[in-house]
Amino acid sequence: MTGAQSLELRGLVGVVCSVFSAAAWTVAPRIRTDRARFRRLAVAAFALSRIGLFLAAFWVLHLQSRGDIELYMQEAAPAYAGRLVYRDFATPHAPLSPYMFAAMLHLRYDPRIIILFASLFDLAAFALWMRYSARLQDALTERRAALLMLLNPVSLLTVAVDGQMNSLIALGLAWSAVAVMEQRDTIAGFAAALPGVLVKFLSWVFAPSLFAASRRKVAWSAGFLALTFTVYGAFAAHGAHILAPLGAEGAHKTTSNITFLVELLTGIDLGNRLPDLMLALVWIAVIALTFWVVRRREGDETAMRKIVLVSLIATMMTLQVFSKNTWDRYLVMTMYPLCYLAAEFTGAQIALYCAWLVVNVTYRSFWATFADGATAVVLHHALMQHSILAHELLVGEVLQTGGNITIFTLAVHRLARLASPGAGRGDRNAESMKG
Repeated sequence: MTGAQSLELRGLVGVVCSVFSAAAWTVAPRIRTDRARFRRLAVAAFALSRIGLFLAAFWVLHLQSRGDIELYMQEAAPAYAGRLVYRDFATPHAPLSPYMFAAMLHLRYDPRIIILFASLFDLAAFALWMRYSARLQDALTERRAALLMLLNPVSLLTVAVDGQMNSLIALGLAWSAVAVMEQRDTIAGFAAALPGVLVKFLSWVFAPSLFAASRRKVAWSAGFLALTFTVYGAFAAHGAHILAPLGAEGAHKTTSNITFLVELLTGIDLGNRLPDLMLALVWIAVIALTFWVVRRREGDETAMRKIVLVSLIATMMTLQVFSKNTWDRYLVMTMYPLCYLAAEFTGAQIALYCAWLVVNVTYRSFWATFADGATAVVLHHALMQHSILAHELLVGEVLQTGGNITIFTLAVHRLARLASPGAGRGDRNAESMKG
């Protein structure tokens, strides 16, 4: 399948899923199944959709694996041969990542086995979020969030087809969130650290949101630090350069963020330090807001559950807006919190949200396919020469980044509102939809 054909397929899936998402959001109030049964059906439907798409794509349509799967395979080979990561070979991923892929391929040397595991991680994460949402009072929001998650095209394409391991990060965050709310703080800390040793240390930007909600912070910290220091310390003791991924990723820039948009419009290269500083300051502000809101709502479990969800998506959208290196597939890490936020949108907002989803699954592929991943400064010069492609990319960039900024703003506003004593106890449908 060519890049253009892949883009067409992604666009088709994006449009179909977005239309069905809007329809599901509309009909959700008419579903009369009790909550417990709905959750079981939702998990079953999620399993059927992900595994079904996986089988259809690779056993019926015989699609070839693409994207990062080739990188995963390359990393697995030296790990399988017993070489040491960060010393004998390089990777932008966490230290245990190549060894995890090697273990998967040991079961069956086929790239599809990695994609299957990614789908299973995604399913497990969704099941845990359903367990988490069972204690939230608003049944309609829970149902809308589950349906939006089920039909999300980013999740479908980047996990069940592309095999991205962001689903494992989603699993770690979901497990940690459930453990925090069940007061198993040591396990919660361990779960929050797990993606950072298995996939990418990027996942640790979400840790403060979970730490803030923990009741025994020393126990949470013990679980987090024990795993982190054990793994990274062991590799460092054997001569691995554990900070190598920072250097590999530090200068990488992609589309769909504030930095790219500004550089595209002005033709001025903002460098690396200014975008990184801006990202750090906004992230600190979001985390500080989270701790303040948690402090205001201590003792209110319903409010705390909502704070965790909204803080996670506010953190994710901080990355999507202010990081100079971000991707649509990163949304998978906090897809359920995003769907939970969208579940409380108005009708007009959900329509715009669904349109934004289509842009998410098409624009970056369009940039990579037809612009060959050109930098913003290069594209600015093309704009000045009245290039049609450059103008199309500008429209896509405005739509993508504008949508990201809107979601970020809504998430931060929602998080701030949760500081109010009445905000966590909303129960529009609990009485009529108990289960």
